[in-house]
Amino acid sequence: MLGLRCAPKEDLQSSSAELIYGQTLWVPGELIPTATVPWSAAGQRSSLLETAGTFMPGLRSADLVFIRHNAHHGPLRPPYDAPFRVIHHGDKSLVVDVVGGRPETVSVDRIKPAHVDVSRPLELALPPRWGRPPIAHPPPTVGMPSPSLAPLPSPAAPPSSAPLVGVQGQGGWGVTYSSTKICAVTGSTVEINCSYTYPSPWKGRANKVQKTFWFTKKKDLKAVDLTTDSEYAGRVENLCENNICTLRIRNLRERDSAEYRFRITTNQAGGRYSGSPGVTLSVTDLTVQVEPTHTNRAALKCQSSCRVPSGHYVWYKNGEKSTTSKYSTRLFTFGSTDRYSCALKGHEDFPSPAVYAPKLPSVSVSPSAEIEEGSSVTLTCSSDANPAANYTWYKEDGNQKRPPLTTEPKLLFSSINVSDSGKYFCTAENELGKTSEVVPIDVKYAPKLPSVSVSPSAEIEEGSSVTLTCSSDANPAANYTWYKENQTLPLGVKGSYNFTSTRSEDRGNYYCKSENQYGVNNSSSKYINVQYAPKLPSVSVSPSAEIEEGSSVTLTCSSDANPAANYTWYKEDEDSPKASGQIFTITDFRAEHSGSYSCGAQNKLGRSNSTFHLNAVAASWKRPAALTIPVVLLAVISLSVFLWIRRKRASRDSSEPEEREDIREET
Repeated sequence: MLGLRCAPKEDLQSSSAELIYGQTLWVPGELIPTATVPWSAAGQRSSLLETAGTFMPGLRSADLVFIRHNAHHGPLRPPYDAPFRVIHHGDKSLVVDVVGGRPETVSVDRIKPAHVDVSRPLELALPPRWGRPPIAHPPPTVGMPSPSLAPLPSPAAPPSSAPLVGVQGQGGWGVTYSSTKICAVTGSTVEINCSYTYPSPWKGRANKVQKTFWFTKKKDLKAVDLTTDSEYAGRVENLCENNICTLRIRNLRERDSAEYRFRITTNQAGGRYSGSPGVTLSVTDLTVQVEPTHTNRAALKCQSSCRVPSGHYVWYKNGEKSTTSKYSTRLFTFGSTDRYSCALKGHEDFPSPAVYAPKLPSVSVSPSAEIEEGSSVTLTCSSDANPAANYTWYKEDGNQKRPPLTTEPKLLFSSINVSDSGKYFCTAENELGKTSEVVPIDVKYAPKLPSVSVSPSAEIEEGSSVTLTCSSDANPAANYTWYKENQTLPLGVKGSYNFTSTRSEDRGNYYCKSENQYGVNNSSSKYINVQYAPKLPSVSVSPSAEIEEGSSVTLTCSSDANPAANYTWYKEDEDSPKASGQIFTITDFRAEHSGSYSCGAQNKLGRSNSTFHLNAVAASWKRPAALTIPVVLLAVISLSVFLWIRRKRASRDSSEPEEREDIREET
């Protein structure tokens, strides 16, 4: 039975199943795809579940449906009631207008799509009416009115029987159009009908119609006859009989959308009349509605916002004719580059726009120059796709993508940060596929606070090799300048400063400056402490004059060393040290203290000695006693000589008076 229903009939050029469902059924062999990997029960179950979702794809896009009633029914009652208009489509149920205004949710298990034969009028299922039957109104006729929720109208009747609406006119003049709004499909043919009246006689004279025509525009305040308009050349006809006129336009184009008005001119001066407002014609393209059913498969429906005239549909794949079908919905397999479109048979020159998966997105960055930290940046993604693509932005995090940043075509950074640098993916997706493109974002910024490192990080000994390294986060990379105590070092812009053999004078505070075109930043100071053995000590003696016996003597030893030196005092020919410490004091210096002394300066890196000589002199109070003896002796001798001379003179003076007395006596 399944095979019979799927077998095509030569006279119908389609199978029974295709007539009912709008597509061929899937026979069991088609349900199981050709295996390219080893068969597994779990994989087969997953494949069948996925395939099951593609049954009856037309149900997702059906406007009208049949509903199966599960209650007991008589033998002649059909199992389905219908048709009913669909209000909303769901995954497991549909909301249907069951009782003329009150929606009802119905499971898809009880529903099958209803395919409309536009060649015959269709009456929707309605609830039973009570009371008198409604007054029958004649159906609208010419043209293709815009669809509504009312039952679909019947095909156009001959112009002579068309009911006219919207009468205009005065004084016997009038134009009546059969419809004021008409919707038609590109490439089809439309007829616009009207009837007219005019007074005769008029102004006391016979009034005869000389010309009738249709127009949409005026030139120099005169209506332009459509039959003379180059845009309509060979496509329009004005058919008039018994005051009823029909404008027929073939091979409709979108630019034919306009307001069409009818004009009468008579043999009388001023005998002219235009029916205004006229008939608004809307011309729309066929479109293809896409309903995904399976991986790389989709149900395509050829449709229009206007009523589509009856006939067959021609489907095109990549611009070439693929198939012809009586029904508007077909199931196709899609490739990433495939394009499908449809047209009405007989109007193949007016196909619908093709539907296709998104092309590789184009991503633009604004501003297009270098991106500086803190600036406003906009990423824009666009892709050629029909249906229009939906966009999603991601940022790459290692080999993973972070959660979506936005689902808009534009990704905006009002104030971009350094952390925003990276690769951004724009994914364009529609019902037929998806693709993505990546754009790198490189945020430029001034150097951050530099850090200074010292290698080796242990204690630095004099003569060792030492490297100072300056590093700063910057984009583009920073240039570096080294300073010691605010003095520029001569090694230029290198990021490292190297001491091949450190010296004691290299001690001090060092810092570096990092700089690029976006800014400058200085590091904090780094103290370099070069350690070395004591230099040759220097010794000072206080007092610096001659050292007298019994005086106090202070000896001070100093030596340049890092770390600071420890001092030890020695005297020659003595094994044990005399003292330790930088200062050595001898409080009572004696002759035995005289001799050679040495000061030894020592730290963990080495030792250095300095030798000097001390001599003692006699005290000042002992030096006068040694001179007193000869002085006293000299004084005694001098005094003895003086007394001897005086005594001798005295003895001479005493003998002289006696002689004088003898002389007087003689006298």
